[in-house]
Amino acid sequence: MSARRSARISEIPRISYHEAQADTSDLASDAEEDEDYYVDSSSLSQMTKKRKRTASASTQKKQKNTKADIFRWADLPGEIKNTIYEFALIEQNPLHIEAAKGPKRLRHYVRRVRAPSDSSYRKRQLPEPLALGLLLVDRKTHAEAAPIFYSENHFHFDSWRAMFFFLYPLEARTKSYIRSIGMHDFAWDRGEWVFPTMDALIGATNMQRLDVASSFRTIKALYMQCYHWIDAVGKRKANKYAALQILHGLDTYDVRKLGELIAEDMD
Repeated sequence: MSARRSARISEIPRISYHEAQADTSDLASDAEEDEDYYVDSSSLSQMTKKRKRTASASTQKKQKNTKADIFRWADLPGEIKNTIYEFALIEQNPLHIEAAKGPKRLRHYVRRVRAPSDSSYRKRQLPEPLALGLLLVDRKTHAEAAPIFYSENHFHFDSWRAMFFFLYPLEARTKSYIRSIGMHDFAWDRGEWVFPTMDALIGATNMQRLDVASSFRTIKALYMQCYHWIDAVGKRKANKYAALQILHGLDTYDVRKLGELIAEDMD
């Protein structure tokens, strides 16, 4: 839990808002008219003063209610805002991201695993979509929410192209939040997107897991395509084999073979 809270908000600064004062011009006008009208009667003049005091109290009550009705998002405590971010931006299942055909933006959907033994499967409701609009509210909200969204979700891509266009536009700080990535089809020996994608992954300096699938027939292709990434991870952690601790999904033979290639090339 402490790791999750490291990127959270320690203290939320308070922001002062200037509220519009209630319009009392009509009340003031009425009071002035009443005062002019009752100027010749002492008893009615007392009534006029009473009416003026009542109007002032009503105005104050209206202003008080207006202040109470305002929802100040920026004034919420950090713990409450973090709870909202976690509820709205974290999905327990992998976030599948696929590249649309043509000049369209990437779209994502949440994988839902079928459970044959679960008789209530057909009755259950689909989970609510993530509230990604929070990342676009303003710079301050993005700075608070982005570390939670990128570090707590597992991003799973259907192609190298999708992964590249997801990583490439991200700023260095945003990319550093990413912890876990997976690929549906790791075809290391084909595709012009593999090499630039692995280069773009170098900026994800806090990666903890990269799910891959390979075999002894393609392990050399894997190494050739992600050589720069393996080298960058090794230098950053002062251990040339550090990338092997991040790669998941390789069998024992593949891990040993990849380790041999690293030893031969980086000695």
